[in-house]
Amino acid sequence: MAQPQKNIQIQAPGFAGLNTQDSPIGMDLSFAEIADNCVIDSLGRIASRNGFRAFTADPETSGNMGTNPVETAYEYVEENGNRTILMAGDNTSDTPALWSQDTSGNLTTITGLSASGNMWDYTSLGSLCYMAQEGEDVMVTDGATVSAMTQQPSAFTTGGITDPNIITTGFGRLFVASGTSNKSTVQWSVVIGASGLGATPWTGTGAGAINVDEYWPNGTDTIEAITVHNSYLVIFGRRSILLYSIPDSGTNQGPEYMTLADTIENMGCIARDSVTSIGTDVLFLDASGIRSLNRTIQEKSVPVGDISKNVRDQLSTDVRGIELPISAVYSPEEAMYLLMLPKVVNGIASCNIYVFDTRRPLEGGALRVTQWNAGDLRCAVRADTGKLFLCGRGGANEYTRGEDTSSIDGDVASKGIIMNYRTRSQDFDAPSRVKFPKKVDVILVGGETLDLTVSWFFDFSQAANSTNISRESEGGGNWASGVWGVASYGTPGGIISSNGIQMWGNGKNIQLGFAGEITGEPVSIQELNMKALIGRTL
Repeated sequence: MAQPQKNIQIQAPGFAGLNTQDSPIGMDLSFAEIADNCVIDSLGRIASRNGFRAFTADPETSGNMGTNPVETAYEYVEENGNRTILMAGDNTSDTPALWSQDTSGNLTTITGLSASGNMWDYTSLGSLCYMAQEGEDVMVTDGATVSAMTQQPSAFTTGGITDPNIITTGFGRLFVASGTSNKSTVQWSVVIGASGLGATPWTGTGAGAINVDEYWPNGTDTIEAITVHNSYLVIFGRRSILLYSIPDSGTNQGPEYMTLADTIENMGCIARDSVTSIGTDVLFLDASGIRSLNRTIQEKSVPVGDISKNVRDQLSTDVRGIELPISAVYSPEEAMYLLMLPKVVNGIASCNIYVFDTRRPLEGGALRVTQWNAGDLRCAVRADTGKLFLCGRGGANEYTRGEDTSSIDGDVASKGIIMNYRTRSQDFDAPSRVKFPKKVDVILVGGETLDLTVSWFFDFSQAANSTNISRESEGGGNWASGVWGVASYGTPGGIISSNGIQMWGNGKNIQLGFAGEITGEPVSIQELNMKALIGRTL
C-alpha cells in the first residue's frame, strides 16, 4: 500500500518571532525557535538584519577614544536646527570624556568635563542640553563646553536633591530625581523663559519638589526612572508606578498643582535607560520582562501589557546575568524597540540585543521578537533624521543595508551578517507516525551574496542532516548541482526560487534551519513548502 504524502506550506515562516516560553510540541509554525541576527521585515517575513556601518571618523586617534567604548549617547538638537550626537566614554587616558559628533561623523571633544563616570541621563530644554548622573552635579552643555549648573537642585530649601541620577523635561521645566541620598523625591525647575532658566532655576517662582514616600502602594520603594507622557508625570519605582496628572491649562497649571491619578502595584522599572517613548505608549523593563504603559484618553486607569511574554523566562535569565547598565532605543522608521544587554565575560565584550517589532502586536498584545548578537555595543540613539546609531567601541555605527563594517569586535574588516533561523518542530498533524521528508521548496527574497546551510532535525535532536548552498553577486548564481532543481533568479535583491532541496532521514517531528552569511542586501524567507511521506505508527 502506497504511503500517503503530506504537504505543508508555510507562508512568511517565523512571522510571529521567537517563542521560547511555550512547549515546542504542537507549536504554531509561525513561531521560531532561533532567530539570531534576524528581524521581522515590513511584510511580516523573517529576514536578516541590516549591517552596522562604522560612522564615527577615526575614533581611536583623532577622537582620542582609543579602544574604550562609548557608554551613553544622545542627540542634541540646537534651536537653530544643528544636530550633533553627544557621546560619553573614557578617553585614551581612561578619564571620562564627552564628545560631539557632527552629521559627517567627525568628533570634537567637549571641554570642561570633570566627572567620575559616563552613565549620563540627558535631556534638552531651550538651546541647551542638561546631563545628570549619580554622584555628579547636574551639568549643562551647548555642544562646545560643559560645566555644572550655577545653581544645583540641592539649593531648594525643602527636599532639594543632591547629585540626581535622573533628568527629563516637560511643561517647559526640568525634572530631576534619585539623588545620592534621596531616592523618593522628584524636583522641578522654574518654567523656561526667553533668556533660559535664569540664575535661580531651582529656587525661583514655580520651582518645587514632591516626596512620594508615603504614596508607594507597596510601602517603601525607590525611584528608578521618570518620564512625562500625555500630561502625566510617570514615576517608576522598582516595584510600583505612580502617575501624577499635571494640569496644563487654566489658572492653576504646572507640577505644583499635580494630583495623584493612579498607582500600579507589583510592577516597576529596573533599568533607567530602558524607559522609552514609542509615540502613543511607553515601554520599560520590569523584573518580569518588557512592559507597556498604555493609556488612552477615555481610560481612567493604566493597562499594562506583557509584550515579552513569548521570551519571558529567557529574557529574565539574561537580564539577571547582566552587570553593565541596560539601555534601549526606539526607531519608528524600523518599527522596533531594541533592548541592549551588554556584558564582559573573561575580558571579551559582547551585547545581546532583543528586538521587538512594533508594527503588528500578536493576539494577546505580545510583540514579535528576534535577537541580535553583537560585539562591544553599550547604547544606541535615534537621530532626528531617522538614522539609528548603535554605539560602543569605535564610536557610533549606523544601522543600514550592507555588511558589518564596525570595529566593535576589534576588527574593522567588512563582515557578512551571520543569520541563524530555525523553525519550530512540525508533526504534520500525525504525532505518532513516522515521517520521511522528501524535499523542501524555498522562496527567498533579497540577498546579494548568500552562503547558507540548510538543515533539518528530527524529534527535537540537535543532530542534523544538512546541505550547503551559495550564490555570488553576479545578478544570480548557480546553486549546487543535484541539490537544487530548476531555479529562476532575478537581479540581486530580487526573488530567487527553486523547485526544492532534496531531503533524507526520518522521524516523528521535523524542524528546518537556515544558517549562514548574508552580504549586500538582507534576505527574507518568503515561503517554505515541505513534502513528506507519512509512515506507520510507532
